[in-house]
Amino acid sequence: MSDLPATEVARAVTMIDEGHTYRSVSRTVGVSVSVIHRCVKRYRQTGSYVRRRGQGRKRATNAVEERFIRVQTLRNRRQTAVQTRNLLEEVRNARVSERTVRRRLNECGLKSYVPGKAPKLEASHRVARLTFARQHQD
Repeated sequence: MSDLPATEVARAVTMIDEGHTYRSVSRTVGVSVSVIHRCVKRYRQTGSYVRRRGQGRKRATNAVEERFIRVQTLRNRRQTAVQTRNLLEEVRNARVSERTVRRRLNECGLKSYVPGKAPKLEASHRVARLTFARQHQD
């Protein structure tokens, strides 16, 4: 379902009230006729141009659990999403999927990275390796 900004919904409702057809309004606004119809219907029912909150499925986690996920990850950067999920179930008795943990981390701006295994080679290391390889060729 396409969500129109409140200004566009107001524009569409005004045009419909002025006598324009749903099809002409949909062309003007740039969305389908069904979206215009749904927005006008919602406006007539609620008297508001803004989409109501709370529609759709309820979240699997609450604010406390989301904060727990974020804090645990920040405390131990090498902890995996599976480990965080297991800890959440152990401590908070909340059963969520590993995918949910990843989504919550992504929502708070924490991206997943593969930790580096070793420090990068410096130029002197590369030279030493090349010298060794040339000496021990064949």
